Amino acid sequence: MVAAVGMASIAGYQWWTAPPGIAATPPLLTIQPPVTGRPAPLVLAEIADRAAALPAPVTAGRTEKVTIRAWYLHGQVSGGTTISALQAERRELVRRPDGSGTIVGSKEPPEFQSEADRREWASDHGGQRTTTWAAGGRSFFNQHRPPSTVEQLRQYLWRPNPPDSNGSVKTLQAMREVLRERALPPGERAAFLRLMAERPELRHEGRAQDRAGRWGEVFSVDSAYAGLPARYSFLLDADTGAFLGYEHMLTTTPGALNVRVPAVTTYETFLDGTFVD
Repeated sequence: MVAAVGMASIAGYQWWTAPPGIAATPPLLTIQPPVTGRPAPLVLAEIADRAAALPAPVTAGRTEKVTIRAWYLHGQVSGGTTISALQAERRELVRRPDGSGTIVGSKEPPEFQSEADRREWASDHGGQRTTTWAAGGRSFFNQHRPPSTVEQLRQYLWRPNPPDSNGSVKTLQAMREVLRERALPPGERAAFLRLMAERPELRHEGRAQDRAGRWGEVFSVDSAYAGLPARYSFLLDADTGAFLGYEHMLTTTPGALNVRVPAVTTYETFLDGTFVD
């Protein structure tokens, strides 16, 4: 017997409500397959060329603002069983040229599959928090701007942790870290896309609408880099090369999480990445 699956929503966003005993997870992207089946490197190169042709903003001495709306599946072991909860978050980073800045983060109450799980939950129950720091008071992925050439960007993103090579998943994860803290002008976006185009495992999945209602092209790679087989995806604006979203989806097994695969465990929507003064 197949259990029914419905939808729930909050603040204009939706997620799946799962059958009893199964935690809620964000809905999968509905992807329209590409018509021509052209290889991912070619599609990315064309998007990169369009991004590079856009006028560059004056960035010297300017403040960056990065706004992210995200959904995370959290797990907690209690009494020998795993409790999973879906939590929506919003994060607004303001980063000034001298390195000082502010993060305003808000977390909505976690969603549980039962009241019993809610009572057992010992982690964050939501709320808002503002963090400020002076120049030099916070570490970032890199204190310098991302380079606009592929060779320099490859070195910029490299990190000496296993595996000790800049593989496809490590590259995408490093890009994600930068996107969470930097506004990328067109030249830097183009370099990101051209570096992505070098990854041999990367696939062009097709076209999809993100959770903010924007259309973009989906590029993915499959890997068990984090321990479980998963799909790592970016959603890109085909006209500007802007990164619209990031998704991490378990593909074949949920491990200890009480979810049904395929299951999205992380979805981040990059709502704003601009220079504001």
